Amino acid sequence: MGLDNNVFWFFVLVVGAVIGFLVWLSAKRAEERRQALAQLAAARGLAFHPEDPIGVPGTFAQFELFQRGDSNYASNVIRGAVEGHSYCACDFQYTTVTYSTDSKGNTERHEQTTYCSAAIVELSYPVPALWLRPENFLDKAAHLVGCHDLEFESAEFNREFHVKAENREIAFDIINAQTMQRLMASPFRHIEFNGAAVLIFDEQTWTPETFGAALDLARSLAEGLPNYLFDKLRERAQS
Repeated sequence: MGLDNNVFWFFVLVVGAVIGFLVWLSAKRAEERRQALAQLAAARGLAFHPEDPIGVPGTFAQFELFQRGDSNYASNVIRGAVEGHSYCACDFQYTTVTYSTDSKGNTERHEQTTYCSAAIVELSYPVPALWLRPENFLDKAAHLVGCHDLEFESAEFNREFHVKAENREIAFDIINAQTMQRLMASPFRHIEFNGAAVLIFDEQTWTPETFGAALDLARSLAEGLPNYLFDKLRERAQS
């Protein structure tokens, strides 16, 4: 009996030690990642904040991503202005709460938390919303029955991206031939133009290197918008 008791407590101590080590390792890796993000920000002339200093979900509430969940918040925020561009990048997590009822009428609460990373570059003038995401099986099936998203000159681009827009004409101004090439050459597939900003995000946590690549792409997308587009939007606003 005493031996069995000793084995039990030995097992408890081992499990506790393993759990403690995994918690420590996770915290260590998170701190190393924060330090790497801070170095990335400094190298680009930007500031790094472990906590959200501006309320990212509210500041960029025009983006569908930041409206998700019953609760959400940003962290590890990189922001600042360099060479005429204002940047913001962050980790973002949102929690969705659902309820279910079993056969006895008991209600259970379920939480699911999704972890994301995002990069934003502000534009010189607001544009109508334009959403890009990966083309999936259901989209391809919808095409067979005549339901189409926006389609562009590149068949390869159309196979990769599902595109929706508030304004069809402006969408074709934004997604020009050069922009299609940039998008096809990048690993990013979740992109939104909305208001005076462009957002790139993934439903996963990025490495510092991926943050850098996302910021570079967002900047190139902003710089790729033709001047006549903003002239057209200003004329429409004035009329």
